[in-house]
Amino acid sequence: MRGRGIEFLSIFSGEDERAALDFLKHYRCDYPGAALYDFAGEEALAAGSWPTYIIVGPEGRIRLHVAGSARRYEARITETFEELTGPERMKRLDNGTLAYCDKDRCVIPPPKPLERRLHDRAPRTAVGPEVDLWIVFESNRDGDENIYLRRIRRGETVEEVRITADIGDDYSPDIAVDREGRIWVAWVSNRGGRYDIYIRSRDGAHWSEPTALTCSADDAMRPVLAVDGSGHLWAAWYEWTRLGDSVASRDRNVFARRLDDHGWSEPVEVSPVEPDVDDHADPAIAALHGSKAAVAVVWSLDYHPMLHDAPLQAKYPSIFLRLLGAGAGDGTVADVRLFGSTGKRVDLNPTVAALPDGGAIAAWDSLSSEAPGRSILAATWRPGARPSVVRLSSPEAHAISPTVAIAPDGTAHAAWAKKDGESWNLYGTSNTGGLWQNRTVLVAGPAEERSPQLICDKAGRLWLIYEERTRERTVIKVR
Repeated sequence: MRGRGIEFLSIFSGEDERAALDFLKHYRCDYPGAALYDFAGEEALAAGSWPTYIIVGPEGRIRLHVAGSARRYEARITETFEELTGPERMKRLDNGTLAYCDKDRCVIPPPKPLERRLHDRAPRTAVGPEVDLWIVFESNRDGDENIYLRRIRRGETVEEVRITADIGDDYSPDIAVDREGRIWVAWVSNRGGRYDIYIRSRDGAHWSEPTALTCSADDAMRPVLAVDGSGHLWAAWYEWTRLGDSVASRDRNVFARRLDDHGWSEPVEVSPVEPDVDDHADPAIAALHGSKAAVAVVWSLDYHPMLHDAPLQAKYPSIFLRLLGAGAGDGTVADVRLFGSTGKRVDLNPTVAALPDGGAIAAWDSLSSEAPGRSILAATWRPGARPSVVRLSSPEAHAISPTVAIAPDGTAHAAWAKKDGESWNLYGTSNTGGLWQNRTVLVAGPAEERSPQLICDKAGRLWLIYEERTRERTVIKVR
C-alpha cells in the first residue's frame, strides 16, 4: 500500500504459509510473543504461537501477528492500520473490506509482491522392482504447485512426468511401490475447495484417475504410504476438526486407511479419541517385519492448555507409536506406545523405519528450553521393551528433518539437516550393534542442503535424496 510515504504489507494470510514464511525471512521479527517456530520447522521466530495474519510497517518491522480468524482480531487489525495511516484514512467498504481512502478515492491495499523462485522440493522416494528409484516431489515450474514423478536408474534420470494438472495447490507428496510393481502417489490438494488427500496409481504406463482418500469437514494434511508384508497398501494422514460451533478453535488427529481386494477400508482414528484439546499430527508409517501387526504409525503431539492458546512445552513424552493391522478400530490411550523424552520439549517431524527383527527405529527433531537450537533424537522400539532415547546431533546444533533407512543386514542409517552458520548442510550417522556412531558430514557446500531422504535399494545400496537451494532455485539431488 502506498500513501503518505507508507508502503507495507496489508494483511498476509497464514493460509499461504510458505509465502508468509518466505516473506518473513527478509524482515526482522520483533513483535513480542509472536511465534514459537515456523511451520517449516527451520528456525525460531519468537515465543508464543504461530502467525496467521501479519501486518508489516514501512520500515519492514512486523507490527502485528495474530493466530486465528481475522474476525476474532478485527479490532486489533483495524487499530494497527489506523496507527500506520491515520484513522481518517482507513475506511471499511460496504463489502467489509478495509481500504485506504483519500477524499473520494479508495484503494484496497494489495499484498506486497514476493520474489518467486523456481523450486523442486519435498522429495519422497520408493524402490521399484527393477531396482529403480522413484522420486516424487512438488514443483512450481508451471506457475502453480504440482506433483512430479522422476525415475532414476543407475543414478541417472530416465523419466520425469507431471501427475497433477489441477490449477491450485498440490503438495506434500508421498510414494510407495506394491508387490505387483504398481506405483502409488498420494498428495494434498485444495481442488475441492478445501485441503484433502488424493491418490493415484501407475500400472505399467497406465495411470489411474486421482481418487480422494479424504472428504474432510475442515482440512486433511501430510499423507504417508506403506505396503505391508501381505502386499496391502496403507495410508495415514492428519486431519483438522472444528471444535463445536467455534469458528477459530480446531483440533488435529491422525487417521489411516487400508487398501485390500475389497477396496479402501473406512478411516480409523489412529490417535486416541479424546475430548481434550490437543494436536496429533505429522504422521510417519512403516511396514513391520515378522510381527502380528502390519504397520507402525508414529506421530507427534502438542499439548494445549485451553482453546486458542499456544502449545505448551511437553511435560511428558510427545512422540507416540501405534501398531495397526486388519480390522483396527479407533485409537485409545491403551493402544499407544510412548517415545520421546521427558522434560520440557516440543518434539516434531518424526520418521520411522522397520527393523528385520520386528522392531522399529524412530527419529525426530526436538525443541527444548533447556538447550539451544533443535536436536535430532532417536529411539529403538521392540515389543515388550521400553525405548531409550539418544541424541544423534551435537548438543549445540540447530538440526531438523531427520530420515532413517534400514539396510538388509539390519544396519540403520540416519541423516538430517543442520545449520552451520548461515548455511544448511546434511549430516549422518549409522547404528551397528545397537550404537549410533561415525557422525559425519554427508553434503556441504555453498548451497543449502535440506529435506534429506535415505533409502536402501534391494541390492543393499544406500541412496541420499535431498533439496539443494540456491538464490536462483531449488533442485532435487541424488547420491
